[in-house]
Amino acid sequence: MNEKKDRYEASFANLGLRRVAIQDHFIKSYQKLLSEGVWCIVVIGYLATDEKDGSPWIIESLKPIQVSNVNLEEYKQLRKAFTKAEWVDAIMQSIGLSPEEFTFRTKLLQLSRLVPFAENNYSLK
Repeated sequence: MNEKKDRYEASFANLGLRRVAIQDHFIKSYQKLLSEGVWCIVVIGYLATDEKDGSPWIIESLKPIQVSNVNLEEYKQLRKAFTKAEWVDAIMQSIGLSPEEFTFRTKLLQLSRLVPFAENNYSLK
């Protein structure tokens, strides 16, 4: 909430955008947006402005896709219900690859390409 302008504003760490105006109805529909770390599918528009320190970016549509609170213990318990092969297949499916098209070794090679996204300063050179 920007108290000076009496409006909600969003920031996008991945895009380097701050102070992007967000309409009240998004906040009312998705209250978890008020906490940090919520991932969304967002359509952002550009509207030129002469306002000093104003952002020309506007949020046209928004759909949250990440649960902001995770019960890690429950996750660990449910993970135990999967075999290693089933778990690898689930991860492959979640990144948009059909596990049936790969051998177990090539599945692991594909998944190893994700390491730089999870580990800082890791290079696959």
